[in-house]
Amino acid sequence: MHDAAPVHEAKRLLTSIEIDEPASTPRDADREMSVTALLELELTSGRRVTLLDGRGWSSSGPSNIWAYTSLKDLADTARTVVGPDEQHWQVPRAW
Repeated sequence: MHDAAPVHEAKRLLTSIEIDEPASTPRDADREMSVTALLELELTSGRRVTLLDGRGWSSSGPSNIWAYTSLKDLADTARTVVGPDEQHWQVPRAW
């Protein structure tokens, strides 16, 4: 009898963001922000499977825009950005 391959179960979905900083800082950089977002599935084994990447958003506003942006605002926007599209995505089968 052969040992079965280990089954990896989904543990949780992880959304992470990264602040995009331009190589050369434009004059109005303190009025603009650009953020990229990534959605991953974490398996019980600890392995992560990328579900969505290449997502993000930009915002502009008053001088020192980061002073008016809370972590809650960033988290809420990130969840919206990586949330379900019109097409339903599926978890990859090859874990």
